[in-house]
Amino acid sequence: MAGLSDLVISAVNKFRNGEVANNRPNSEALQTKVASNINFLIDKTFYDEQFAINGFFNANSFDNGVGGASRILFDSEIMSYQLYTRFNGSSGSNILNAEVRDEDGLLIGNLFGSGGDSLLLPGNNRTNVIIGKDVVSGTNFANNIGTASPQYGDLNFTTLLSGWMIIPFVESNGNGAYNASLKLRMRGV
Repeated sequence: MAGLSDLVISAVNKFRNGEVANNRPNSEALQTKVASNINFLIDKTFYDEQFAINGFFNANSFDNGVGGASRILFDSEIMSYQLYTRFNGSSGSNILNAEVRDEDGLLIGNLFGSGGDSLLLPGNNRTNVIIGKDVVSGTNFANNIGTASPQYGDLNFTTLLSGWMIIPFVESNGNGAYNASLKLRMRGV
């Protein structure tokens, strides 16, 4: 017998007419099917916070807040993140980070680490480049990166609390890089 703390496996289980017919008894099998469908919906529910930096960007010409800012509406877990550039530059490195501030505006820390823990995309004359990480599985991903060696970043925070603010900033930019975005995919906890 399963314990109260055991999770029902998340799955799509379609119902048959016979299972929900008039005067049909509510069985344990039916309750399990309902619970697995609800857990599937919970697992697939997420929202995105995306910060776009249009045009050329430079770490020395913009203050924090380039690409806007966002207030976290409810406690959220980061499921994945990605850095995109339309053109990643001819040389140098694109490093985007974000300040995490509490509801009073006090700095809690940076979203990503520094040095080897930063989210870094080298410039190598590529267009439409994406790097990122699926935090849930721990898998890094990259599209159209060529021979570059990116750093996929390590999060200093995996859970963001209600009322906190995310304020992105450019730490470094590739030579001639333009149109970047940082996207966080999150779900409520």
